[in-house]
Amino acid sequence: MKKGVLAFNQFNWGISKVDVFGIVLNVGLDIFDSIQRGVSSKGIMLGTALTAAKSVGLIYLDKVIIYGATAIGNCFGPGGAVVGFAVGVVIASVVNIIFGGILDNLIDRIEK
Repeated sequence: MKKGVLAFNQFNWGISKVDVFGIVLNVGLDIFDSIQRGVSSKGIMLGTALTAAKSVGLIYLDKVIIYGATAIGNCFGPGGAVVGFAVGVVIASVVNIIFGGILDNLIDRIEK
């Protein structure tokens, strides 16, 4: 049984089935996009590997941000933990959009 902040929202450091589905969907869309743009087969394989690594990295980055914000909020009591979690989700979403876009552009340049 987890105690403290880790028990909040049944937090887990592992990758869930939903995360795996998102990674597979992201990789599949990247392969489709690469084929449409006429990327070579070697470029598609490289892009697939980089996209999968990017997706896993962003999942763990999001978990660190959300866990950190929840832990900081927990210092102020149970209400603070909820606020910290909500703030963490917003920050993680913004970081995911910005950092994910930068990495997507970099992967597109590399796989050409």
